[in-house]
This record gives sequence, structure tokens and C-alpha cells, in this order.
Amino acid sequence: MPTRHLCLAALLIPAAAVAQDGTDRYGDPLPAGAVARLGTDRGWWAVGWGNNSRLAADGRVLLRSGNGRLLWIDPAIGREGSTKAVWGEDRDGTGDPVSLTPDGRRGVFSWNDHARVYDLATGKRLATIPAETGVNPRSAVISADGTLVAVGQVRLGAAPPKDGVHAIVWSVTDDSQCAKIKLAESGLATVHLTPDGKTLLTRVPPAGYTPKPPPESLVMTVWDAGTGKRLGQLQAEGAFDSIVFAPDSSVGAVWSGAGNAVEVFDPRTGKRLHTLKDSAAGSGPLAFSRDGKTLLLVDGQSLKAVAWDVATGRRSGVIDPPKDLPPRGWVRAVTFTPGGKAVAWGVWDQHVALAWDPLAGTPITPALRHVGRVNAVGFTADSKYLVSTDDAGENIRWEVATGKPVGRVTIATDPGSKPDVVKTSPDAAVGYSVRAAYDLASGKKLSALPDGLNFSHPSLAVRPLAGGRVVLLPRAGYERNAPCRCVVWDAAAGGASLDTKLPYAPPGFGGEYSVAVTPGGETLAVMFVPEAKPGAARLTAVAAFDAKGKAMWDRTFEGDSGDVRAAPDGKSFAATVRGRVEVLDAATGKSTGRFGGNESRLSSLVFTPDGRKCVVSASVYGKNGEGRVDLEVRSWPDGEVLAAVPSQGARPDLVSPDGRVLASCGAASVVLWDLTTWPKPGTPSAKPRPGADNPKP
Repeated sequence: MPTRHLCLAALLIPAAAVAQDGTDRYGDPLPAGAVARLGTDRGWWAVGWGNNSRLAADGRVLLRSGNGRLLWIDPAIGREGSTKAVWGEDRDGTGDPVSLTPDGRRGVFSWNDHARVYDLATGKRLATIPAETGVNPRSAVISADGTLVAVGQVRLGAAPPKDGVHAIVWSVTDDSQCAKIKLAESGLATVHLTPDGKTLLTRVPPAGYTPKPPPESLVMTVWDAGTGKRLGQLQAEGAFDSIVFAPDSSVGAVWSGAGNAVEVFDPRTGKRLHTLKDSAAGSGPLAFSRDGKTLLLVDGQSLKAVAWDVATGRRSGVIDPPKDLPPRGWVRAVTFTPGGKAVAWGVWDQHVALAWDPLAGTPITPALRHVGRVNAVGFTADSKYLVSTDDAGENIRWEVATGKPVGRVTIATDPGSKPDVVKTSPDAAVGYSVRAAYDLASGKKLSALPDGLNFSHPSLAVRPLAGGRVVLLPRAGYERNAPCRCVVWDAAAGGASLDTKLPYAPPGFGGEYSVAVTPGGETLAVMFVPEAKPGAARLTAVAAFDAKGKAMWDRTFEGDSGDVRAAPDGKSFAATVRGRVEVLDAATGKSTGRFGGNESRLSSLVFTPDGRKCVVSASVYGKNGEGRVDLEVRSWPDGEVLAAVPSQGARPDLVSPDGRVLASCGAASVVLWDLTTWPKPGTPSAKPRPGADNPKP
């Protein structure tokens, strides 16, 4: 596994400008035709990181399990290094990683009521601790050399077995039990094994135990792992939340929750060596340096690192986290590489994993980035800068020409509250939460939004417009037939220019509204899926209202809905329905044209600022049924294909004011495309286009 075992120090990300070789500034490939990626999708997992991930003790391998396979992630670059399908005889998958050897070569995995040990390079199962032993699969630890595994039993219920609760030591080499130590009559056993495999530490809160306020004490018992002989005990206030050992097993440390202190002890006897109480240290993961001389704690809330000298128990330093590290992260682990470099790993917004050096206070993975899914972008009037907003409430300003982050947009929120901006306006001037509108240049609040609005999905119910206006789509309640309102709010004036009740659409899947407002505010168009009778064809409706909320017209189409957009001249709307684009007269709702829907199924349309073109996502099918997805530039309103590139899953989100750059929101990044370089249909660099796809209405 040499590629996974490169030193982290050699893998630090350079702060280079946008590459001209088809890669972004971090060396990751760009989609064909794209010129830059703002931010990165490294470390992003749509399903979330959960608790099924582990960092090897040497900091070189981050292991994640899911869907019966193991994902090797290099923490230094935050992306998958290789995939190991651990099937063999294990058609039910591997379970979740619980403990890894320091070199990341072997691991213990929990699976229902038993545990398994795997060779992580080959996927071979080496040992199985069977369910008959009553194993608590979440309490298992492997020795540093991978030859021994210790597990705790779980015996709960009204009538626990007569033989009580034990700690079991299992030989991986022989796949057999080599020691069984009785701990209690019932309860849930937690076990810890020193790296050399010689000493076992256990604790068993009684069945039904709930932590009590101090000065209640819990006891950790020390055993000889080979003979089962009791060697001593360690007593401390509160639960033992984190326990680690020096690499040579000579010393251990445990964070004692209620006492808000770290106990340093001799793991061979349980004798307390130091009690480390420090106002700078909260709760968080611990790690010993490779030589065992330094103990490091990374606070779970502030992300500050606190270091102590193990011999004296004195604090040797408090280090702030990297300044660009996103707020509100959850530190999952900290460790030291063989070269002595500290590595901390954490999860942000459940979806993004980041790594940094807590002793140096420097990032390892890109720190100034999005950790939530990007849901909105806005270009400044000169097209030089772009502001992007994610579901976590973060706003980042980027330089379009270089792809470099300029910095986070600081929002002046109330003390103690987090930024909750969920959308930015297309002109990058105003950011909106469900409570207020903010000036993105200064971060100051412009106005509070109306009270009492029910936003079940804020990122869907807040739709910014240019010119300081926003469309709000609150529901009257959470019950099934709750009506939905449409409020067009002026951020600067602090008042509504329109407030009207919308036609009913069932909430949930297919029940969200797409809205568009003409630039002058004369007409509001709403696309929605009306409630249908069982067995009836799926319908899409478009309804229009004037500036006072009076109904103007409505249209109904068969087929799945897409979205509705207002043309820049305010004379028409583009409605994507059933893979085609309907051109609707803004005043009457009459169809004046349509395109797509045959060999090309269109969706996600955006206009260029001059209104003469639009960019659409097109699923293109050939005569033999083979398909691909392109981004197409089409003329408006006739729909002639002017240029196209393969989209690789990207959708069009916004065109810059100068009409040259297309922005497409990714998972946690934004991809930029230069529309002036896209090939025309029929040129050697363009793929052949299907036949005519713009039938008359």
C-alpha cells in the first residue's frame, strides 16, 4: 500500500492559481470545457460520514465502510485512494470499522452481534469473534501488531445469563479465544488494550446506568491480558470519554468528563501520575506523540489544541486552529505520523471531512471551502467576483479570473447565533436567511423578514431575485392541506410588494414550487405539481399573477415538471416540462414556441443577460438508444443549438453579467465554464447532434 503510506508532509496542498492543464488549483480534473473549480469536493460524502470511519494511528489512512466495501481515503488530500471490495465469503458486507492497527493494515469491524478482523490490503477475513460470546461489537480493540483483539460482552435485560459479563481476548493468529475475564454479573463492558497487547483495561456500568452529577466516580480495572490477573484500578469522576496510550505502552491518558480533566496514569497498575486541569482544555480526542513525551488534546468545540509535557504534567502550549477552518466542526480523531507530525481529523455538516496540523495550526486539506452543499451563486456587476452559499449557512467570495477564495462573508448575526444565510442573490449583493436579509458587502442586516412564516425547507422556500428582492414560499402549517403563500419581499424597503395565496400543491416529493418574476416585477409565474387522483396521469401546472397578486392565467401540461424562468426582457417565460421547453407569453400564457423533448430531453435552463440565448442541461439520445448529458447553449426563443459540451453531471445555475462565464453548483464547490470557447455543433471538437428537436407548438 505504498501510495497510501506517503508522508503527510509531502502531500500538503499548494496554493496555486487555476491550472491550465484541465485540472483545478488542487490538481483534480475539471469537466471537459470547464476553466476553474471554486473550492473542492474533496472529503465530501453525500450520505454523510456518520460513525463508520476510523483514522489509523499513524495518520496515513482514513477508512470508511459502506455498502459492503471499504474506502481508503488519504487524509492529506481528502479523497479516495482506492476501493477494496471485502466480499469473499462475506456477502453481507464488512460492517463498520471499530479499531485499526497503527499502520492501517488490519482492522476490527462490528457486524450485528459479532466482530470480524480483516487484512485491509487483501480483504481477507482473518478472525471472527462469534455471537455466542455475547460480544459488544462497538467495544473492540486490536493490538498494535494485529495479533490480539479484546472485546467486551453485553448482558442486558431482566434475566441476564448466570455466567455474567466478561472481557474476551482473542488470538487473530489462531482465530481462537485465549483469555476470558469475568467483570460483572450484568451490564455493558467497555475494553481498552495497550498497544503491546499485554494489559487490558475494562469498565462495566451496571444495566440501566445513566451518568450522575459529580462527585460520582467510575472505576477502570487493570488486568494482565494473558493471564487475567487483576493488576489495579483507576478511579476518576465522571465517565471515561477518551483513553489513549503511548506507543510503547508505558503511559496512558484518559479524559474524565465530569471533572473536566485529563488523568495521566501507569497502564500496568492504574496508578495516577498527573491530573491535568486546564481552563484552555475542553473535551476532545487525545493522542501521545511518537516518543511518548507530549500529550495532545484537541477541543471539540473551539478546535484549539492543548499540549502537555508528560513527564512534568505542565502545559507546553495552546495553539489556535487554522484561521480558515470552517466553524462548527466535530473533531473525530487526532494522532501523530511516524515522522512526528500531528494530524487532526474532523467532520463538518456531516458531509465533509477535513484534516489539519493542530500543533502548527495549519491546514492539511483545503480549509477555506464549503462544507455544506452549494445551493446558490451570485456574480458581482463587473463579473470579477462570485459569492457562493451552502446549506450550512456559509458564504464565500471568489475571484473568478483565478479561482482563488477571497474570504468568507461575515454576517452580523445576534450574539451566540450562527450564520444562517441559505441563499445569495444573483447579483451577489444580498444574502437571505429565513429571518433576515443581509448586505453581503458589509455583512450588516438590511431588514428582518416577516414573522410567523413557516419554512419547512428553507433552502427551497427562499428564492432570491436581483435588485434586492426575494421570493418567499411559506406554508400556513404542517398539515397535509396547508396552503402555500408567495411573498415577494423588498430587502431595502423592508416590505412586501406582493403577498398572495398559491394554488395548492401537496408538500413533499413533487410538491415544491418553482417561481419566476419578470425583471420589472409585473408578472409572477409559479410552476407546481397539482394534486392528482389515483391512477391519473402526472400533470404540471403553471399559474401567473400580476403585481397585486391577482390571477392572470394558468396552463396545465402532461408530464414531469422542471422549472420556470423569466426571460430578461420580461415578455416571456421558459417552462421545462417533460424534457422540453415551453415558451409562454408572459401576458397571456399562450405557447409561442417549444423545443427539445424528442432526442434531447431538456432541464435546468438559465438565460444569458441579453436574453438572446439560454443554457440548458440536455439528455441526448442517439438512434440506438445510447445517451449522454450535455450542457447546451441555445438561441432564444427558437431553441437552435449553438454550442455544447459534455456536462459530466453539472447543471447550469447562473451566467455572469458579461455573458461569458457559466457557474454550475457542485456538491461543495462551483465549476466555471467559459461559454465563448464551447464548440459549435458539427465542429471536430463537438459531438454529433441528433436531428431536429424543435417541433412547432
